[in-house]
Amino acid sequence: MTVTGLKLFHISENSGIKEFIPRKSKQICGYKAYVWAISESMIQNYMFPRECPRICVDSEMATPLSKWIEEKDVENIKALIFISNDWEKRLKTCALYKYEFNSENFKVIDSIAGYYVSELKEKPIKVYEIRNCLELLESMQVAVLIKQNQELRDIIKK
Repeated sequence: MTVTGLKLFHISENSGIKEFIPRKSKQICGYKAYVWAISESMIQNYMFPRECPRICVDSEMATPLSKWIEEKDVENIKALIFISNDWEKRLKTCALYKYEFNSENFKVIDSIAGYYVSELKEKPIKVYEIRNCLELLESMQVAVLIKQNQELRDIIKK
């Protein structure tokens, strides 16, 4: 099923991408070549450099993680994202680029995760530069909790 009118994006550390070419995925979707996009409702999970490890949790799922969060951290937020303290400085200084697509060639591949794909080459219709991921996420009502690596391992085990 294709989608129309939905805002879809791709986040990259690379500026100036004029055209996105379908790439084969390693396992997902039977090794087919796609241009991947994320829905606006899930964009917060991708406002990080690609290599930045993170744990993304909807605010409704915060209760089981109460050992690692304070109540004030989850007031009036839509999501929690845990990252390693090793990445804090880079997140404040890196530039990311949010490419917006026309959604007409895309189809949903995972509605819960907000993944959409196109089998065609896609040209962005707009590009937004992001200079401070942490500041932007805060304005989106997303709490980014910076933890030591061992704490993150404990959260994953939970």
